[in-house]
Amino acid sequence: QKRVDSKELKNISILGYGSCGQVYKMEHIPSKTELAVKIMHRTASGEENRRIIMDLDVIIKSYNFPYIVRCVGYFINYVNGR
Repeated sequence: QKRVDSKELKNISILGYGSCGQVYKMEHIPSKTELAVKIMHRTASGEENRRIIMDLDVIIKSYNFPYIVRCVGYFINYVNGR
């Protein structure tokens, strides 16, 4: 298990938009590995935050399917006390 700081990621391009956020093509600078990074913004809305948690749960549980992108990790940045 390895910790990754968001400062180690370089944005290359946007791949798409979804109901809970955006997906970006990024490079993990130290390893030079390209990643798809989904950024979901927490809000004051309890319903929106529940959708984010449900989405994360599906991503984590889907790691072993051949046609689904494998989740290698996630992190949560807290902004403005949220």
